[in-house]
Amino acid sequence: MLAVLKRNLNSIVMAGALLSSLSGCGGGGGGSDSEPNGGIQSISFTPLTNLTSRYNERETVRLSLNTQGDEAGTVTYDWEVEFAGNALAFSGQNTQEISFTAPEVDDTASVRVSVTLGLTDGRLLGSNSYLTTLIIYDLDPLKASSRGIIANGLSTSLQAVNSLNTDLIAEGTTWRLNQYTNKSTQPEFEGEVYNATQQITYFDNDTMGDVGFRRCGSSVVEPLIPSVTQISCGGTFERKYYQSASAFRIEEVCDGSVGFARNFTKLRDNQTDSFGQVALTLSSYNDFSSIENVCGAVLEVIAVSHEDENNDGSSDNTIVAGSYAELHGQYEGSPIKVSMNIDDAKSYWIYFLGNQLNSANPNNIKFDSPALTKLNDISADDGRLSVDRSATGIEVDVDAEITDVDGTTVEIEGTFSLTFE
Repeated sequence: MLAVLKRNLNSIVMAGALLSSLSGCGGGGGGSDSEPNGGIQSISFTPLTNLTSRYNERETVRLSLNTQGDEAGTVTYDWEVEFAGNALAFSGQNTQEISFTAPEVDDTASVRVSVTLGLTDGRLLGSNSYLTTLIIYDLDPLKASSRGIIANGLSTSLQAVNSLNTDLIAEGTTWRLNQYTNKSTQPEFEGEVYNATQQITYFDNDTMGDVGFRRCGSSVVEPLIPSVTQISCGGTFERKYYQSASAFRIEEVCDGSVGFARNFTKLRDNQTDSFGQVALTLSSYNDFSSIENVCGAVLEVIAVSHEDENNDGSSDNTIVAGSYAELHGQYEGSPIKVSMNIDDAKSYWIYFLGNQLNSANPNNIKFDSPALTKLNDISADDGRLSVDRSATGIEVDVDAEITDVDGTTVEIEGTFSLTFE
């Protein structure tokens, strides 16, 4: 059923979210090693970089070189394990196999492992030092979202009020919207789906003269308080309000648990149109640094399945995650949208593009503009995205290729960024 969950993650996310398809594969650990050359030639071992490189926090890590050969018994081993700049305790020094407990981490972190080989009586000629980097994952899926954005959205420090004071909510101002949903037990699977949307909004009067909000890149003015409930509740339903001079929050709660929340934080007393930068170059096209009025949105989704994925008779906690970013601006007098979706919700990672690993839903970047008719809505063929996500912004480094409708390969290089402060 997890495969069904991955395929249908779009339909699971609550209506109104900005999510696109969210499947694919990201990058992994790396290192450098090779078998020794010179000296005793009858010794062989498994390179460190051929061993498993991804572990969960608190998981037991075992790394074995599986040294073999007539002289294997004369090999010495000097291991070093390092985490966050400090030595990490392990067992098995001066043996071919070591083990240790993966450290607790926030989001993701790396552990550096190195080993230097020698001989009890003599020395090995050529390279004898090898290293690898292990990636350690946070087991808490909500805390593991970028800087804990989803987890932080399920509570608030604002003061509870009976109703919102609309005198503090003025037309023509600029606000950051953080919207959160938590939906349990879907028709497609048993579990929870959490999502967090972050974007720039502008407060305008609607057709009735009431102040509402308009999302960046949209002309539609929406009501501050949803006109219909956003969650389904078979128990006790409450709508709660919180407010300060420069922020307010609307919650929908079922049996004491937050299922939906909108947080608005005031950024400017006027309408500010630029909350990002574009420094992209596309071969055969004009410089994208001319894009104006840049703003956008980021969506993170984490789905936790409790189904029995390995058929052992007990439920599992299997995690599927994804992120989607959308940048809006003006390019050569026309609106432009740059969209990106990736298969995780980490603070920093490198993602490879194309359909080599998942032809249905690869990591992706796309463009949409009347000025780019030959490129519109075409997925990247190859390349990578380096994504650096914080609590108040995102920066994406792009090195990709797209084949346009004429069969021409368009090379894309550079960066784009969004900020929400």
